[in-house]
Amino acid sequence: MTDSTSGSVRPGSSATRPPKAVVRLLGPLEVLGPAGRVQLVGVRQRTLIALLALRVGEIVTYERLVDGLWGEDPPVTALASLRSHVARVRRALADADLPDVLATRGRGYSLGLDPRSVDAWRFAWHVSVARRVPAREEPTRVAEELSRGLDLWRADVLVDCQVWGWADGEAARLRELRLSATEDRWAAGLRSADPVEAIGELERLVGAHPLRERLWELLLEALRLAGRLGEALAVYQRARAVLAADLGVEPGTAMRSLHAGILADNAREVAPPVALDVLRRPPMASGLPVPLTELIGRDPELDAIIDLIGSHRLITLTGAGGCGKTRLGIAVASHVAGDLADGACFVDLSPVKEPHMVAATVAASLGLRERPGSDPERTLTAGLRDRELLLVLDNCEHVREGCRSLVRRLLGACPKARVLATTRIRLAVPGELVRHIPPLPVPDPSRHGTLAEVMAFPSAQLFQARVWERTGTRIAEADAHALARVCVELDGLPLALELAAARKPMLTMSEIADRLGDRLHVFSDSATMPSHRSLNATLDWSYELLSASEQALFRRLAVFAGGFTLDAAQALWPEETLTVLGALVDKSVVMTEQYGAGSRYRLLETVRAYAAERLARTVPEEEAQARDAHAEYFLRLVRAGDRHEDGPEDQDRFDRFAGEHDNLRAAMSWVSARPSGDTDPRFVLALRRYFDQRDHHQGSRGA
Repeated sequence: MTDSTSGSVRPGSSATRPPKAVVRLLGPLEVLGPAGRVQLVGVRQRTLIALLALRVGEIVTYERLVDGLWGEDPPVTALASLRSHVARVRRALADADLPDVLATRGRGYSLGLDPRSVDAWRFAWHVSVARRVPAREEPTRVAEELSRGLDLWRADVLVDCQVWGWADGEAARLRELRLSATEDRWAAGLRSADPVEAIGELERLVGAHPLRERLWELLLEALRLAGRLGEALAVYQRARAVLAADLGVEPGTAMRSLHAGILADNAREVAPPVALDVLRRPPMASGLPVPLTELIGRDPELDAIIDLIGSHRLITLTGAGGCGKTRLGIAVASHVAGDLADGACFVDLSPVKEPHMVAATVAASLGLRERPGSDPERTLTAGLRDRELLLVLDNCEHVREGCRSLVRRLLGACPKARVLATTRIRLAVPGELVRHIPPLPVPDPSRHGTLAEVMAFPSAQLFQARVWERTGTRIAEADAHALARVCVELDGLPLALELAAARKPMLTMSEIADRLGDRLHVFSDSATMPSHRSLNATLDWSYELLSASEQALFRRLAVFAGGFTLDAAQALWPEETLTVLGALVDKSVVMTEQYGAGSRYRLLETVRAYAAERLARTVPEEEAQARDAHAEYFLRLVRAGDRHEDGPEDQDRFDRFAGEHDNLRAAMSWVSARPSGDTDPRFVLALRRYFDQRDHHQGSRGA
């Protein structure tokens, strides 16, 4: 099948009429029309319909149909036989009130049905939707979506057809997609599944596919959750023997890690119980990472948050990836730990893969030991009931549900405990105080020309400090403008500035500034954590946390230059614009700011470059559609203002448009680059009139 699942047709969409036929490929082939079942005689007729349904809506050439029906050695009469089969299938379709479905197109045939009519297409669509949902944050939704797709399978694909060549490869692809979707469904729903059913089904799957390590891992996890640790250890040895005998390899890292965890659980189960009060009071500020560099430019935020800790038990620091939330959180904890009887503890949640592992990870960080099968949250609340400490939960966004559950329960049961969370998405827990951490202030290259003026800004100070640490040199006066450019174009993001500074030993300031266009890939540091090794890795992390609709709007927002309004965003994404845009703001992807009496939104330039890259490579037509919608919105805006004659209100109109100047330039460039037949000349004339009049008014002001 083609990858049409990424297009605009969606099951249940009201934009198109319901499918007038149903084609079932995932089992014995069936074609249902308005007048009932299509009566297909013989394997060739069934296979012909199957081949066309695999490429529904496309032209399948005579050559490809012959290849799919007869393989590499077709009879000399293959083309004539194909036409004969087509004629018979057309009569059968007509009898089921589908007279015009199988059409001749050029040197081939096409099945003119809505793709949703084909169960294999719908299955692939459900899998695609599920894989765009952040599985760590919404496992139930992922499992439900995959179940909808997997429930379409009645037996093996094309079980009563006989396909060859490319079609045989397509059938194999669908089988592989079914198996991987089955693995994903069990991975997402294992904790909520009936353990007996899960173990039985996974044993069956392992028997059918003994070389798939992920199935062995899921079976091990199911046995571990059921408390059957001895059986889990035996299963690991079975898996190890199978892999060694058939492939000559040892189990992979994930399975070995799981095995080690089961061994540890088993050892604790047979050991004498350990009392919860083994948690010793830590010395002041214990459990906190020791920063290796100075915190620069965050004194206002640091002072404000320290003042709030005494009166708020849950403070959440949000902000874009790379803005320095972790570093600021550690600094806050270091300052307040001495005022708390039990100090502060820092827990890095970035390695945690599943929300249900949050409580166990925190308990381990605090030294609380839990018995196998016990509730980790209960263990924590019992151990911290009378403790006065600050718990720093770092990188909560990908396991948000687990953090929400833990924090809600912890604060309700432990009156002296406080929590400081860092995340790109607020936790949404009652009593939460959210503080957004902005990028560092940046100089204006057009106004701040000397090195002293540029160095007055924290972004430049941070860059200079990191260069000094690496090279022992200072930025020269001649490089002031290049330094200002770097600070501005990297949006004052501490991570971006530090990654750029890491290139200073091999590049001059001018060379660094000249490479800002490829900032997503050029600036990297292998010594940092994986999600912070490059700007691209950091933004990938944020992008994967978005839902499918949020990802789509995010990509389209790349076409805006210099910010946008809610109305402008609605031109690109008409459905539930406020909800989807609001989610992007909540997840620290889109910035919001006051502009006059209203609100404007914008992407940081680094984020916008990433969105543009995603837009260009996701769906070929998506970028053109987004730029068309952007241009048409702003051209309509200017044409509406163009109806007014010059007068006293004209200057007010130009002032209102001042915030959209970059967008108007972008719209002008786009429509001018399109083929002349696709461009309304009135739009171009309106824009040119606006720019001519704007230049005139600006000249009058300067006179």
